[in-house]
Amino acid sequence: MLYRRPLQMISLVPLLALLPACSGGDGSGGEDKVIQGDDVVVVETQEFSLELRALLPRNEPNLFADLTSVDMVIEDATGELGSWTFDDLGSGAELKADEVGGLEQATISLLGYDDSGTLIAMGTTPPLDLSSGSAQASLFLPRLDDFGWLNGLPENLAGSAAVSDGDGRFLIFGGSSNLNASVAQDASAAVYAWSPLGLESGLTATAIAEMPSIDSGDRTTGRSAHTATRLGGTHEHQDLILVAGGSTGFRDTQYVSETAFLWDTAADAPADVPELEMERARFHHQAVADGSGNVVISGGFGRYDAANTFANMLTIDFFDGVNLEFREISLSREPHYFLFHGSARWGDRGVLLCGGLQYEEVGFTVHGRCGLVSPSGVYTDMDTLDIELPEPRFHHAMIGLDDGRVLVTGGATWTEEDGYTVADTAWVLDENGVAWTEVGPTHKARAQHRMAKLADGRIAIVGGVSDMSTWFYDGADALACAEVFSPGRDDFRETPPCLVSDETGAQPKAAGLPALAVDRLFGVLALGGLDRSGGASDGAAIYVPRPVAQ
Repeated sequence: MLYRRPLQMISLVPLLALLPACSGGDGSGGEDKVIQGDDVVVVETQEFSLELRALLPRNEPNLFADLTSVDMVIEDATGELGSWTFDDLGSGAELKADEVGGLEQATISLLGYDDSGTLIAMGTTPPLDLSSGSAQASLFLPRLDDFGWLNGLPENLAGSAAVSDGDGRFLIFGGSSNLNASVAQDASAAVYAWSPLGLESGLTATAIAEMPSIDSGDRTTGRSAHTATRLGGTHEHQDLILVAGGSTGFRDTQYVSETAFLWDTAADAPADVPELEMERARFHHQAVADGSGNVVISGGFGRYDAANTFANMLTIDFFDGVNLEFREISLSREPHYFLFHGSARWGDRGVLLCGGLQYEEVGFTVHGRCGLVSPSGVYTDMDTLDIELPEPRFHHAMIGLDDGRVLVTGGATWTEEDGYTVADTAWVLDENGVAWTEVGPTHKARAQHRMAKLADGRIAIVGGVSDMSTWFYDGADALACAEVFSPGRDDFRETPPCLVSDETGAQPKAAGLPALAVDRLFGVLALGGLDRSGGASDGAAIYVPRPVAQ
């Protein structure tokens, strides 16, 4: 007696796809298992079903609303197994693909096109595991070159740090939900993860571990206003993440930490290395990896015994990614120092630091001068480097471009006559450090914002505030708007169009000082920050660019 394997079929409907099928005993759809006897041949098959869920961002209500055609592509490690094109789309459309073939460890991709043939939506499943005879897979299908809203964070978070593991997973370290400055606080110790490829929890980040805590005397807490930086470079530690400094609360100056640790993304735990400490405790600092896999930590505030009093930092901490050790760079001879400044990798030269606020015993000044930390940890001071922003700035953002230039956007100025002014200016410094070129204005004046570089070299600019009434962080005038800078054209595109007054836009909630993480495959994740009520936000959104090959 001979039992033939039934035809395999994928049926995709909005938010749900079912694949009833039979295959070989391992669920792979490969060769039939044959049992031979004296006068009988039996081909055994095992029926399985695959449930494929297409998950949409919260601000995309309909799967096929703006799609004219959809390509479905099935691939495994050997290459493409099959592809299908569907043109008859509409709300409630059902797509069927016959003669699918083997699916074990294969991936399923959906590519959506508009009426001009432009790719506008794309999603891919993780490799399918059909060994049990059935499986469920989720596919995140965002619109490309736009922000898609995720579910809210598990807790409201300001002062968290976010970073990609380099393989499509975003990690979120700590942060504060209570921004009260009067007492030592309980910052979160949670490490959350979310990936467009691993959607067991849908569009919500899940807790995967806890990070080392900060000792605040009678208790231990998590961290807030710290940094998390993937080392990069070419050394053996390139995939580790350096988490440095922070405090027990967003505004807590008494329990600021000098401790740091390296996070092993493969183990989802601290790496097995000797304990690390910066030379000085600091929080609200900046951390930038250079091209050699070192990290330059600058600015921020140190520990101070009196509550709500800030101690300025006159040093830089240089982390040697090869030897896994910190060393201190003194700024005591500088005429200005770095606080609420900008910092960015500047090609192979190292990390450039520019501008900032010089907070003094009586009043403060804003400056635009720059210093440079080389990949060997040598500091070139402001007078020697002789580079200065076209105008003094603080709370601005800086980032290195692929062509060796440095982009500076926004920020604020202050004078006794006019108070605080938030800027819409943008400049690029040429690769030789000779001249600044104005490339602005940006669509929105903004300070306390973040920037991140996409795989194609463009720059995402997210969040911030449109006005300021204090030199410290304040989300009262937070922005929900975002824009993208294209180095080839040196221009800015707002995505989506947004008003300063809008409560929602690129982000589901307006937020100053959001945490940003960038992944080479899946773009930029923006989350948390300071909301307009003065609290912490739980908003999260992802910007997925078109594939570089497109």
